[in-house]
Amino acid sequence: MKKSILVSAVLAGLSFGLNAEQPSYNFVEAGIIKYDEDDSTKVLGNFEINENFYGVASYELLTEEDPFGDIDVTTFTLGAGYKMPLNDNTSFFAQFEYVDYDFEDGSFSTSEDGYNITIGARSMVAKDTELFAELANRNIDDFTYTTLGLGVRQGFTDNFGAYVRYDRNDFGDDAYGVGVSLKF
Repeated sequence: MKKSILVSAVLAGLSFGLNAEQPSYNFVEAGIIKYDEDDSTKVLGNFEINENFYGVASYELLTEEDPFGDIDVTTFTLGAGYKMPLNDNTSFFAQFEYVDYDFEDGSFSTSEDGYNITIGARSMVAKDTELFAELANRNIDDFTYTTLGLGVRQGFTDNFGAYVRYDRNDFGDDAYGVGVSLKF
C-alpha cells in the first residue's frame, strides 16, 4: 500500500505540467505597480508575428504628488522579441525595445529615449498557471540599470486571467505589480 502511494505521488509530480502547452505570446495586460514610494499604472501587449517572433509594446504612467505640484513620468516602449521552446511547456525569450521616457513637473519637462534588452524564461507549470523570470537592462540617455523580475500568471478562463510580479533593480529598489490579462 505504501509503495503504491509513493509511486502515485512520484508519477503525479512527474506529470505536473505535462498537459500544459507553451506560454502564449498573444496577450494584453493592465495593472498597477507599487514602487517603494510611488504607484503607477501600466498596460502591456504582446502579439505573435510567427512561430518564433513577437512584437511588444507598453505604456506606463507614474504620478507622484509633490508639495510644489504633481510629477508625471510617462514611459512608452515598442519592440520585438524572439522566443524559442526549451521543452514542451517552457520557452526562452529575448527582446529589444525602444524606450521613450517623459518627465513633467508643471514648470519643467524633459524627454529622453533609450532601449531595453530583456532575456528570460516562461513556463506553463500547469494548464492555467505560468511562471516567468526575466533579466532586463534599461539604458535611457546616460542612465543604465538592470532589473530582475519574477512572476506568475494565472488563467481563470481560456482568455481571462490575472498576474502578480516582483521586480528588484541593481539600486535595491523594489516594485510589486498586480493586474489582469486577456489572451487572444
